[in-house]
Amino acid sequence: MGEWTIKEMCFDFAAPPALVALCPDVTFTVSPVMATGTISFKADNTMTSSASITIEELIHFPGSCLTEAQCTSYGSQLSAAPGVTDGQCSYDANTGCSCSLTSSQPSMSSGTYQVQGNSVTVTNATSNATEVDSFCVSGNTLRVRGPSNNGNSANLVLTR
Repeated sequence: MGEWTIKEMCFDFAAPPALVALCPDVTFTVSPVMATGTISFKADNTMTSSASITIEELIHFPGSCLTEAQCTSYGSQLSAAPGVTDGQCSYDANTGCSCSLTSSQPSMSSGTYQVQGNSVTVTNATSNATEVDSFCVSGNTLRVRGPSNNGNSANLVLTR
């Protein structure tokens, strides 16, 4: 229980299914995630969180997947996507289409939680969706590992 501050956050990302459907040979990499914010677990089994998360992504499509026009179009779609800043793609006839983007999003939620052993089940108050995460507390450090929204895993390190 108590108020915890995000110290670090990382995700184990796989290429999103939509990218793989567009091009099975796509490469997708993510730089370290920048996250700030807090999570509060209260004695009445309610919780609230408020965070800001920034992710830098690199996407590369080999020349066999996208034409120069498709690459330019994809870059326009990236730059117009909600939460994306600095989305851009460039095309090289020898290497293909390389894209980079930074996405920033606030993340606020509230709900309830139940602890059982080293697992915590969180139920979102708005969507009623549940998530089961494993956790470990050592002194003033809380480590949480659980699924992210798209089925990849997320790891949080929080401190008091």
